[in-house]
Amino acid sequence: MLSTTALALLASLFLLGATARATAAPAPTIEELLSATYVGLEGDSAITLADGQWEGAPFVEGSAVRPQVNLIRRYRLTGDLDNDGDDEAVVFLSQGLGGSGEFMYIAVVDRVGDAVKNVATAALGDQVQVREASIVKGRLLLDVVQVGAPDARCCPGDWLTRTWTLGPKGLAEVPSRAKVKRLGPDALGGATWILRSWDLEEPLQDSVEVTLTLDGKVLTGDAGCNRYVAPWKAGDLPGEIRLGPIQSTLAACPEPGQSVEKRYLDLIDRARKFAFVATDLFVTWEKGGAYGTMIFTRKTNP
Repeated sequence: MLSTTALALLASLFLLGATARATAAPAPTIEELLSATYVGLEGDSAITLADGQWEGAPFVEGSAVRPQVNLIRRYRLTGDLDNDGDDEAVVFLSQGLGGSGEFMYIAVVDRVGDAVKNVATAALGDQVQVREASIVKGRLLLDVVQVGAPDARCCPGDWLTRTWTLGPKGLAEVPSRAKVKRLGPDALGGATWILRSWDLEEPLQDSVEVTLTLDGKVLTGDAGCNRYVAPWKAGDLPGEIRLGPIQSTLAACPEPGQSVEKRYLDLIDRARKFAFVATDLFVTWEKGGAYGTMIFTRKTNP
C-alpha cells in the first residue's frame, strides 16, 4: 500500500504533467507563416514573405524577370515532428527562378519563444504535386506525383509516397521500397472532393454543395441539387481524363442550386486534365478553345 508521501508525490507529478500539456506552445498560425522568414531555398540565404509572397531583384537590370517565392495555397499541416510535445507547422513553397521550372520545397516552422522560426527546409523537386499530406508517429508522409523517366516535364506521372523525419540536422528523407504507380484517374479515389471555386478568383457560394467521388469506373456526386454519374477513361498522358455521357436525376431545383448545377455539369463534361496542388484537386476543362480550372478540396469527416 502506498504511503501518504508517495501518493502526494504521484499527485504532484500528475499535476505537473497536466500543466505542461495545458501550456504546450501552439503551432505557428497561417498568418505568422505568411510573413515568416525562410532559409534553404536555391540561391537565397534567407527570404521574408509578405502575405505569402516574395520577389527578388531582377536577374538583369531593367528586366521584368526576377526570382519569386510563394507559400502554396496558404496550406498548413500541423503535428509533432520532433517529439518534443509541441506541434510544428509544415508548409509548401514554390520558387521560380525565371525559367519554366517551378521548384517545390517543404518548410517546417516552429515556435521559439515569442517568435516563429523556419527550423528545416527540404527540396521536393521540379513540378511536384502533393496529393495528400499527414504526420504519423513523428514522420511526414507525402503522397506525391512527380516527373518519372518516361515523362515530359509538363506531365508528371510517377505516383508514390515519400517520407521525411526531422532531426538536429533538419529534414531527412527516408528511403522507400514502396512501388511507384503511374498516375491515372484512379488517383481521384479515396476521398469525396468538394467544389470550392470555379476558378482561381471565383469561389463557389457556400449555400450550395457540389461533390465529386470516384466509384470504380464512374465519377459520381451531387451537382448542386441532383445526383450525377459519368463513366471516365484515361487520356494518353498522365493526368488526362475524358468523361462519357453524364446522367443525372431530374428533381426540380430552387436557386441558386439550379444555376450552379447547370454550370457544373457543363464544365465537368468538358474535363480534360486533373492535378493536385497542396492537397487540393484542380480539374481543367476546355470549351471552344477556352480553358478554366475548377478547384476542389477533400471533404473531411465532422
